[in-house]
Amino acid sequence: MHKLWIASCAFLFCVTPSNADNWVKVKSPHFTVISNGTEKQARQVALGFEQIHSVFTATIPGLRTDSSAETIVIAAKDENAFKELTTSEKKWASHLAGLYIKGWEKDYVLVRLDILDENRSVVYHEYIHKLLHLNFTRLPVWLDEGLAEFFGNTWMRTDGIFIGAPSPRLAELRSRSMYPLETILTVGHASPYYRDADKAGMFYAESWGLTHFLMMGPGMEGGRKMNLYLASLQGGVENDKAFDQAFGNRQDLDKNFHAYANRFLYPAMRFDKIQKIDPSTFDGGPMASPEANAMLGGFFTKQREIEIADKKLTAALSQDSKSALAHENEGFLDFIQGKDEEAQKEFDTAVTLNPDSYLAVYYQAMMKYHGRKDADSLAQLDAAMAKVMQLNPRFAPAFVVRSQIYVQQGKLQDAYNTSVQAQRLEPDRGGYLTNSAAILLLGRNYPGALKIVTVVAARWYGSDSAEALAVAAQARQLGKIEQTADEKTEEDREMVYAKGIAAVGGIIQSTHCEKSSPLKLVLRSGDKLLNFRNGKKFGTGFSDTLWYGEDHFDVCYHLAGMNALVRYLPSSDPGGEMEMQWLEIRDELIPTSLSTAQTDKAANSPPATN
Repeated sequence: MHKLWIASCAFLFCVTPSNADNWVKVKSPHFTVISNGTEKQARQVALGFEQIHSVFTATIPGLRTDSSAETIVIAAKDENAFKELTTSEKKWASHLAGLYIKGWEKDYVLVRLDILDENRSVVYHEYIHKLLHLNFTRLPVWLDEGLAEFFGNTWMRTDGIFIGAPSPRLAELRSRSMYPLETILTVGHASPYYRDADKAGMFYAESWGLTHFLMMGPGMEGGRKMNLYLASLQGGVENDKAFDQAFGNRQDLDKNFHAYANRFLYPAMRFDKIQKIDPSTFDGGPMASPEANAMLGGFFTKQREIEIADKKLTAALSQDSKSALAHENEGFLDFIQGKDEEAQKEFDTAVTLNPDSYLAVYYQAMMKYHGRKDADSLAQLDAAMAKVMQLNPRFAPAFVVRSQIYVQQGKLQDAYNTSVQAQRLEPDRGGYLTNSAAILLLGRNYPGALKIVTVVAARWYGSDSAEALAVAAQARQLGKIEQTADEKTEEDREMVYAKGIAAVGGIIQSTHCEKSSPLKLVLRSGDKLLNFRNGKKFGTGFSDTLWYGEDHFDVCYHLAGMNALVRYLPSSDPGGEMEMQWLEIRDELIPTSLSTAQTDKAANSPPATN
């Protein structure tokens, strides 16, 4: 997935946003827009996003678009206001029409009101990724990027909505030799065609062109074949089989695609009916200052702009001490700084002021009960997760937590069923699949576990793939299942990033961070304490089941007691610090080896099934 991030104040000049602006808020069926422009402008921004949503759902019917993550669009009135929100170097803002900052709990979108809708393709592109990932378990990379580029370049004009408008990448597609079709179809997220700057541009361009051809080219039946292909993928059909069934002979397809790519004109579809969306029907009006500050404080917290977030939230609470949203976002600000006692108090206050805030209820309970194994704590945590699921039935992390509560209670079938519900809500999170496989493993359904993690290992990469392969190894060992030569070859390919690096698993005892100093970590492995520091080349990865997710992850806080695998370079000093190359935080159900307690509990529980 292509992600856009904003650099932090630690490295770039920061501008504290002005308090002088009056803010408005508009809520459409699928978006919340806040703006320091006019209410009319905010309504037009909401209309543009609703139109993209409608175009996508009309063109590919039957897909789910009901994410638990709210999409908040912040519409800056001009370039200067945009700079204040991005806190980036001035030269950035003048070249950007918008930014999309994806999260697990909230998605933030920045746009400029002084730039036309059709120049916002980058944010529309990322929004289409969000919709795709709600429906598919890791689409082929070319298709994920191709569909996002295809729909992201939709033109929305007074005379109609035009789908299939040429991508700005068309010039690159025509200026260079195209990659063979087979190359495009097999590119993965770790591939140099996707990662290397000199190759990725052409890959994106060709992915767009191929998608355009398969959607609108001769013999594609107006997109019916593409919809057949997508339906097969959604139904679990293996990718190559689904592709060939939908589109036929690849040699003929390659030839026809090359001819199509060199056409002078490309067709586009006009949608007039989409214009029936009436922005005057959206709820909207001026925002009170405390609400505006609370929302902006949440945005800057997401961006780790600590100083600005603190100023915004302090202002919000001074203006309205009973603002539940301000207390909730203050809790998140404290949490990412490791101020857990303060964060707990803020979430407690937020829940008291607004018992219907599913995030406040979730964080209040997790901070109080997570990690406790006694029966009463598990029961209290389960009751809280039930409330979260009632308040927001689409919030997948609550289902994952509940599945792991059931494991602790020895209810493996309930655990598996609940884990599958989480998978269905967020099918693009590989760790959710691995969680289900781990439950099957504990239930002694070794073939079932192996089948699931084989999919994860093949479609994901890095720590996601490594975690799945750890479960695969356990399933083969406990189930006495021989590994085939093809499986060994595939595993070697997936683990190439860790080649030649030592690895050790265990429980994190502590982490220590100081400004301008290496991260230091102490790992308990068996009866030994091992000391590490991060090296010049250092990467982190963590399971999708980490309860607070990527929105709040920080290697400096909250890692004590977690399962981890450290990939490192040994020290010449036997008692010295070893150099970490990778730190991989593992799911709590996936230690480096199955514990006696886990296997004993599984032996006394009904086996989970798939």
